[in-house]
Amino acid sequence: MVASVGGDADGLWRFDPETLEPAPITEVPDRTPIGVASSLDRERWYTAWGTGNRFEGSARKVLAAFNPTSGRIMKRASVAGSFKGRAPLLYEPVNDHLVVFDLDGSAQFFDAATLELEHELSVGPLEGAAVDPERGEIYFGVSTESGPQIRVYDPNEAKVTRTISLPDKLGLSDLTLSPDKRYLFATTWSSLGPPGRFYMMDVQSGEVLFTSQVGSYAELAVTPNGRYVFIDCPAGGMLEHVPTNQVLRFDTQRRELTVFIDGGEALELGYEALIADKITMLPNGGAFVIRNPRPARIRLDDDGQARPALIKVDTETAEVLATYTPERDKEGYVKSYILHLGTATVPDP
Repeated sequence: MVASVGGDADGLWRFDPETLEPAPITEVPDRTPIGVASSLDRERWYTAWGTGNRFEGSARKVLAAFNPTSGRIMKRASVAGSFKGRAPLLYEPVNDHLVVFDLDGSAQFFDAATLELEHELSVGPLEGAAVDPERGEIYFGVSTESGPQIRVYDPNEAKVTRTISLPDKLGLSDLTLSPDKRYLFATTWSSLGPPGRFYMMDVQSGEVLFTSQVGSYAELAVTPNGRYVFIDCPAGGMLEHVPTNQVLRFDTQRRELTVFIDGGEALELGYEALIADKITMLPNGGAFVIRNPRPARIRLDDDGQARPALIKVDTETAEVLATYTPERDKEGYVKSYILHLGTATVPDP
């Protein structure tokens, strides 16, 4: 499992999927990387970071290809612009493209071997994206005045070929594909008023097959067999919204949404509040990892205890299997914090 880390130890860290023990794999000088992506053969990994100041017109996006075993950066390039952070990097396999997103609403397609910019596509106010790793289709989630939309990009035609509209006036928060590519799952957000919603949609027809209320800013993780979709404790813990204090589980066969974790006490970690604003499924589907941003925002909790930043949870029993608690300085503040979290596999030597 790979995370981009900020603070006193900027760079990419690898976390052991069994124990959550961390180890740095590459360092990005003076900058925090925004994420990581890998080619299908796992031999080329990519990261990116920003430099300059967009308000002064000096902002640039730096892309780097690196060796996943040694962590050594092999090639880098930069272009003008600022990253859109909710979908930082995607790998599109049909044309061997690395796709990055700009704040101006454009998707930029780079040759993954040379890191040269090949073309750009205006997709609108992007709020998330997912890619079909076989066909290379990209599902751009955008928020419009008429409601959230999912725009489907065909890599063979190099254009958006169809649009799926959600029956909602809220913004789009997250979207992902089922492993068999038959279904799209999405969540919406609301900064004021009602909370967000969860959707299950048919990929081909765009028909909504299931919807239910969830918290705002929810993110999604799907088991590799497609049976369950987990929805993290949303409502925007990092965005000053009251958390729902729950992690939900959606059964795709029964089409039932139930409470999987009810409050922090259910994890037996010694605290009531549960703030989990990112959720990542591990490759075997036996567990997922949730990020608790609270340690990055305060020194210590009221009882003087440090709280874990990552929590590994069994997908059947909700048992805590491992945790990671960041180091703190002499005043009790965390030295580093986790931004983006994903899974990747290092190729065999």
